Amino acid sequence: MSANTASHVLQLSDPARAQYAAAGVFGLSWIVCMLADIPVFPFGLLIPALFIATVTDLTTRKIPNWLTYPTTLMALIAGAIVSFRLASGDAGIPVVLTFPEAAAGFAATFGIMLISHILLGAGAGDVKLAGAIGACIGVYSGLNMLLWTHITAGLAMLGYLAWQIGPRWALQTIGSRLFPAHVLAPIENHSQTFRYPVPMALYFSVGTILSLLEVPLP
Repeated sequence: MSANTASHVLQLSDPARAQYAAAGVFGLSWIVCMLADIPVFPFGLLIPALFIATVTDLTTRKIPNWLTYPTTLMALIAGAIVSFRLASGDAGIPVVLTFPEAAAGFAATFGIMLISHILLGAGAGDVKLAGAIGACIGVYSGLNMLLWTHITAGLAMLGYLAWQIGPRWALQTIGSRLFPAHVLAPIENHSQTFRYPVPMALYFSVGTILSLLEVPLP
């Protein structure tokens, strides 16, 4: 690795630099939303959060707390403001999530991913990101997002494994892990391939887009 490349990687992984960059992305997104008359919540909050999470997950295999915690908090605060203005009789507010809807979306997506974290070993950053997304888009869209996320991630991983170790080995290895009593594991050990961490933020982004577009599930 050259000195310039190493320096660039260090800059990408530096939390302070990443946070400044994130603040710039959020600010730019909010300005674009206001100029285009698009509700800042959830789009000015959700889109940059997904973009930043995808970049950090792909480059460092981490989804930082400094991104997921503030995103969730801002989504809940925005929902509380919406609820207050609606209760005050403000009819001109854009139709976005109220606080109960944002809180329920967070609870549903965070709870499901927490169970996945406990039982299947899903990353803690994935759990927090799912909760943040749910707080921005609500229960119904949040649950669809989770389904689309895991469908696209599963298909991508199946394609990756087929490319890395061949279709027969991939299917036999997956089958032996899902149904160990019925499918024999292949003789050749490909366990190292399965240890490669999956950058789930990318698939959360895809799943969120498909959910918001209301693409029907297969």
